[in-house]
Amino acid sequence: MINIYIRADSSYLIGSGHVMRCLALAHQLAERGASIQFICRELEGNMISYIEQAGFPTLRLPVILQATDRIDSDQTQFFCDIDWRDTLLYALNRAKEIDLLIIDHYEIDYRWEQQARLYTQRIMVIDDLADRRHDCDVLLDQNLYDNMEQRYKDLIPEHCLTFLGPSHVLLRKEFTQALINVRNRSGNVEHILVFYGGSDPTNETLKSLNVLQRLQYSDLHIHVVVGTSNRNKEAIEQLCTSMNHTYYYCQIDNMAEMIVKADLCLGAGGSATWERCLLGLPTIVTITASNQAGLTETVAKYGAIRNMGWHQEVNEQQLYETVQALVDSPEQLRYMTQQAQQIMPRAHFLSEVPLVNAIMRG
Repeated sequence: MINIYIRADSSYLIGSGHVMRCLALAHQLAERGASIQFICRELEGNMISYIEQAGFPTLRLPVILQATDRIDSDQTQFFCDIDWRDTLLYALNRAKEIDLLIIDHYEIDYRWEQQARLYTQRIMVIDDLADRRHDCDVLLDQNLYDNMEQRYKDLIPEHCLTFLGPSHVLLRKEFTQALINVRNRSGNVEHILVFYGGSDPTNETLKSLNVLQRLQYSDLHIHVVVGTSNRNKEAIEQLCTSMNHTYYYCQIDNMAEMIVKADLCLGAGGSATWERCLLGLPTIVTITASNQAGLTETVAKYGAIRNMGWHQEVNEQQLYETVQALVDSPEQLRYMTQQAQQIMPRAHFLSEVPLVNAIMRG
């Protein structure tokens, strides 16, 4: 049996993206017989309980600071040093033989990874920033960029095996299963999905609800999804209750079903982009974190999404006009679906997963 440890964090400010994509990979590896354990810091709003409920033991690191999606550059060396000390003390010193250590963390770089070489046979890094050096054997960047093949030049060892682009995106099984019977979209809008990630730290969900309640369509149904780490979930639930044909969901396990049902989505960038593209859901995207910017801008060039730009620059009137225009344009929505499906060829995701095969082969 191959023993794999995964180092990833989540919180109110970091969000759930790192953990969710690692969970998708963990499930696929566990199905092949791997033993999986997570290593997570106990930040406020973390998803450790969710990971454990999914069946994966988690070694907990104490809080040293409330991390954002990126900490100040002056703190990076401090974080690497302290995080390595804690990982060694609370996790690796207690671990059985480690065949693979997977790291999905924006503040960990080659300095941390070089020390980890003493405790594991192989290191895999999940990244999408390409802004720091890594000492790893496998690197995954599942996002789409114009210069994809050159982004990690001089940042990884020559022997490092790379998996680049959305054909290698980490998706939960529910999404690939949904592909089998996914419907053709007509472009008519009856159901709108609102989902800005598990924590939605910039509170785009309430902004969107304020916009959607202005729409004058009697047959429109609005489905609002939040995570348990969303600090505004009570206010969101109350507003949903006051609106006609508006439904509130918290920490669901059937997101693929929600995406298939929806005709239009309002959401953030990040990993959820690929879930929506795979199932052909047209989306109005607001950028809520720095790691979403390049990805969102590139996908928008393909016409698969409508990019509103940075959250602080998006006001309710702009969002209202964009929603109104798309609801009234079935042809435009059908085009967005077509472009999304070109980015994410469905056939690939119904076959073997090259990344998982490479990991299990060693």
